Amino acid sequence: MKQIDLAADEKNYKEAQAFVRSQLLCLCLDGKALKQLELVVEELFVNISHYAYGKEGGSVRIFAEVDLILRTVKIVFCDSGIPFNPLELNEPDVTLSADKRPVGGLGIFLAKKYMDKLEYKRSDGMNVLTVCKSFL
Repeated sequence: MKQIDLAADEKNYKEAQAFVRSQLLCLCLDGKALKQLELVVEELFVNISHYAYGKEGGSVRIFAEVDLILRTVKIVFCDSGIPFNPLELNEPDVTLSADKRPVGGLGIFLAKKYMDKLEYKRSDGMNVLTVCKSFL
């Protein structure tokens, strides 16, 4: 499993995307699948950047693993920020117009929509969010 450590600064989301994209080259994904994965990586990384740490900041470790035989990808986001299980959030009401909908909540919603499996655990003082996708 390959990994990268980045400062939890929203400006680093492109580096997080580039890291994941570099791990996926061997799968030869179509444009739509790649865009969905990039969007999920961006949303999850930016959420961690905004909410995991206070002004002191912190870091995000991202692991990526590709299984060529099963054509699956697993991406793991780890941070030592405040304990938070994003999977416990209420689903946003996407039937409301954007101006009537509260800000936030769409990142996890999109991850649930585009990924096959999401898991959260708190382990050794770390938030560990794992997302998996199959490309059969």
